[in-house]
Amino acid sequence: MKVLYLAPQREAPESLTAYSFIDEEIRGIAARGLDVYLPIYSLPEKPGESERTRIHLFPLPSGLAFKELVGTLQFLWQVRRLIPAVSWLRPFRLYHSLRWEHFTALLAQSKGIDVIHSNFGFPNGFGGILARAVSSKPLVTTVRGMDVLLDHELDYGLRRDAGYDAALRTLLRNADYVTGVSEFIRQQAIALGAHAAYSRAVLKGVDYENFKPNEELPATQKDRPMILTVGGLITRKGIHTILEALGQLINSNQFDFVVVGKGAELANLKDQSERLALQKATQFEGSVPRSRIADYFRRCDIFVLGSKLEGAGNVLLEAMASARPVICTNSGGPPEYVVDGNTGFVVGTSNPQEMADRIKTLLDDPALRLRFGKNGRERAIERFGYDRMVNDILDIYRSAIARRERDSN
Repeated sequence: MKVLYLAPQREAPESLTAYSFIDEEIRGIAARGLDVYLPIYSLPEKPGESERTRIHLFPLPSGLAFKELVGTLQFLWQVRRLIPAVSWLRPFRLYHSLRWEHFTALLAQSKGIDVIHSNFGFPNGFGGILARAVSSKPLVTTVRGMDVLLDHELDYGLRRDAGYDAALRTLLRNADYVTGVSEFIRQQAIALGAHAAYSRAVLKGVDYENFKPNEELPATQKDRPMILTVGGLITRKGIHTILEALGQLINSNQFDFVVVGKGAELANLKDQSERLALQKATQFEGSVPRSRIADYFRRCDIFVLGSKLEGAGNVLLEAMASARPVICTNSGGPPEYVVDGNTGFVVGTSNPQEMADRIKTLLDDPALRLRFGKNGRERAIERFGYDRMVNDILDIYRSAIARRERDSN
């Protein structure tokens, strides 16, 4: 089977896309014998993955060449009825989307693609729906969080842009199959127009061979357990709530709080840690390379995700696979991954008192930490391995292909 992946574009040259979890998904699918075709802005300087794997990279042609300009305008005429009215108000952005969609359609036809799989509605909410109209190839689209979720107070969600919102709704109504990374996200997609009968929650997977416990690599001294959080330093991630919770425990418990991630809230979080007398116990590590992140999970004693709104949370699976107890908020998708009272605790969003109580429970009970960690590791292996995730995705590819064939007859 040949799959064409559409995804937000990479920033690091060693990556395939903008997100490590999509890269890992692509590699997992290729490892199962599928050929994955990935349109990208430009080829890397070093040899491409196609020389070592079944992943094939194709650079987007220049939009300034006369041939490409004419071809894109002809493509526009073919798909004009699928373009929302609001999209015409931003012609340069629309042209950018059309270039990607046109190139996707050409690749799908010339390479004999069996299914197109888009992520985050790339590009600009269209997510391959225009390429599907011209190529007649089945389209699966995966929504993951910021594409369907919208919170103006948190300044969060791609749908804050009216053009993206309108294009995404068109995509969800017309895709052959829609998947979400949690049932919570699937329901958001259905509310925006996805067909319930042709949608499914595909929970994420984790590389539990990479993320695994290592008892020979202790976190800190035993009298100072390490509490870890990993994520962008933005309001939505709720790190300020974690700090407020820990501020209530600084006089009763010993701990180190390690924050991995970068973002605009760094200065505010540092100021808060000082106000709460947490500066000596808190370490802001900044951005950590993907190759080193598993070490942090192995070294920690408790993992906390304080998000106000979250589609799923890859870090939850990484902590569980590392046999670490998890505290997360009831912020959307996380409770579908963490079992309250079994692999960790689920607390209310923006509730530092409840979070403090649960952190203290774990700090005071090393045996409970070990039990929750063991349960989390078992759950990660039983329910969240890459094999299960890839099998789910392949089932959906087959369903999308079958639906397209039925609709064509």
